[in-house]
Formats: sequence, C-alpha cells, structure tokens
Amino acid sequence: RTLEMIQTSSDHLGKLTNNYKDYMRSSNLVLKKENLMEVIEESINLSSEMLRTKQVDIEFQNKYQPLITYVNRTNLEQVFINLIKNSVEAMPEDRENKKIMITTELKNEQILIHFIDTGKGIPQANWESVFDPFISIDKRGMGLGLPFVKKTIIEHLGNITISKSS
Repeated sequence: RTLEMIQTSSDHLGKLTNNYKDYMRSSNLVLKKENLMEVIEESINLSSEMLRTKQVDIEFQNKYQPLITYVNRTNLEQVFINLIKNSVEAMPEDRENKKIMITTELKNEQILIHFIDTGKGIPQANWESVFDPFISIDKRGMGLGLPFVKKTIIEHLGNITISKSS
C-alpha cells in the first residue's frame, strides 16, 4: 500500500512538472489598459489578512497618478501577491520592525517597481536561481512562485532582478 502511494505521488509530481514546464513555455496573454496603481493596491488588499496575521506593515508610495499601462491584471495581481507573500515569509517572527515598502518610478519611459522588505534577505549566490522552477530557499515552498513572477514580468516586456539583499 505504501509503495502504491509513493508511486501514485511520484506519477502526480511528474505530471505536475510536465504541466508546469508546458505552462512556462507558452501562454496566451491578453493585455488591457489598466491603472497599475490600482493593480498594486488590489494585490495589497488581497494580501491584507496574511499581512495582518503576520503583523507586517506595508506601505505603497506611488508618485504618478494615473500610471496607465497594458497588463494582464489577474496575472500581475498574482505577481504582486507572490512578492508580498515571499516578503512576509522572509520576516523572522521575532523581528520587531516587519515592513514592506513598494514604490514606483518612471525612468526613460519604463515603469520601475521596487519591493523592499525587512526580511532576512536572499544570499547573493541564490539571486539568479530563485527564479528557476522548483528551487526554494524556504523549506515550505515548492519553488513555483518566483518563476511565475519572472515569466509574467517577461510577458509584460519587463525584467525582475534582485539588486540588494542583506
């Protein structure tokens, strides 16, 4: 019975891996004109219970109103939710100042969105690999959140990088 369960779980994981690889290779993304500020604010609202439970403060500073661009709202909201979730999970429980800061910037007609948190940081050796599927620094994670983030950002003709981590 145990071997049967292991085999079934292994088959399921294999199918999941193949489905994920197929998803990462292709997608039909429909972009619509949206106010990016509203997309970020909705992501924060959708994350509010997690933020409250973990006692993490979040601040969003947007200097540009409106910030209109073509996006897939649902996917981009999930990107911001994943980034907020990762930030929250990186905060040690005993950290006194648990905070996430999101800011927007316009530079050479590009929209830059900065996520800064008071979490434990990502070792520089892992800065590139955290965007690879099934790689997770956190033992609780499956390593699918940041690859989804990277793929979605690339589909929006953008890029995501880690520029500083302590």
